[in-house]
Amino acid sequence: MKKALLFFFFLLSFQLINGAGYFSIPNPGEDGVRPVVYPNPASDFIHLSNNALVRQLVIYNFSGRQVLTFKASEGRKYNISELPTGMYLVQFLDGQKRILHTQRLHKR
Repeated sequence: MKKALLFFFFLLSFQLINGAGYFSIPNPGEDGVRPVVYPNPASDFIHLSNNALVRQLVIYNFSGRQVLTFKASEGRKYNISELPTGMYLVQFLDGQKRILHTQRLHKR
């Protein structure tokens, strides 16, 4: 199960499953702008831009384990200092817990 989940997140992070694949990714919004966390790579804090539809950020390690969850709000800094150095996946969820987008995050 973990291998399948990891493979799915890997595909999402590299956007290999676009409209031509077996999976569909919901539209990011009417304006077509996807949410983004920055800076990337990050050390202690990340910020969120293009967050009109985002209600929650969920951070997963590359084993597929959920390691952090944040409620999204305008202008907020998200503390990731407790995470070990490595690569992570950030999922942006809307109010109905649907995935808007997934982004890779490098923690240094």
